[in-house]
Amino acid sequence: MRVHQARRLTGVAFAAAALAITACGGEDNTEFIDASKKVTADISAIGQDIGETVSTANQQTDAALQTEFTELADRAGKAVTALGDLDAPEDDITKTVDALSTALTKGQKDLENIATAAGASDADGAKAATEALVADSPAISENNTKLKEQTAELEKDE
Repeated sequence: MRVHQARRLTGVAFAAAALAITACGGEDNTEFIDASKKVTADISAIGQDIGETVSTANQQTDAALQTEFTELADRAGKAVTALGDLDAPEDDITKTVDALSTALTKGQKDLENIATAAGASDADGAKAATEALVADSPAISENNTKLKEQTAELEKDE
């Protein structure tokens, strides 16, 4: 009788441990989902703000452009940091986060180069840095969209 009771208690203990592990995973996923949504929204907003800044660039001074592009680069840097803080629950999501971080780091450098060129009134440097940003932007956009989709799928499974 005691052996049977011990087995039942062991089974209950394993079930409780499994439930605790599952509960922790759910909380981790919720934290990841919330953080991922915030950083992807921030990255999308940076893209929109770049578009607005570029479209009004001919109406601004070089100093104002330097300030705006420096701020955009700083925001991109904060987003890279936020991506680094994400604890993706799946390997494929980790790969997307890494690819997005790499692409956004390039974009951040391009924004810094645009700001530097604007501050120096270097039209050729600004043009080259802008062309680099245009070339690097698709990888940012594609990986940001992919992360949004992966996050939505993960949220749906919650």
